[in-house]
Amino acid sequence: MAHDMIPQWITDLIPVAPWLVAILLVGLFLWKVGPFLRKWGRFIDRIIGVPEDKKSGQKEIPGLFERMDRQDELLETIRHELFPNSGKSLRDAVDKQHKQLEDHLAQCPPQPTTTINVNPPGA
Repeated sequence: MAHDMIPQWITDLIPVAPWLVAILLVGLFLWKVGPFLRKWGRFIDRIIGVPEDKKSGQKEIPGLFERMDRQDELLETIRHELFPNSGKSLRDAVDKQHKQLEDHLAQCPPQPTTTINVNPPGA
């Protein structure tokens, strides 16, 4: 008698209910975990790099170690300019200009001394 009161569409859903619940749980899991997985994927892409894809227009993204190698090369260039070497560095050019300025100032007569009195007597 209770069986007659349940509509037919509900009794048809009973065998598929576990599958519907499983699909719902998988969807919920992906909805909650999806942003984390996307962030993790971007992180991995930054570590290992992404090749150029001309079809989608994706530019090449170099990996972490490639970027570090480029930075090492740049730092070596900067380091070359900061320390004296065979006359080709910026430091050598600055030292040369400084030496020329010192030589020029050594040949100039000394500057006259000037005394400024802001409170003259009798004023």
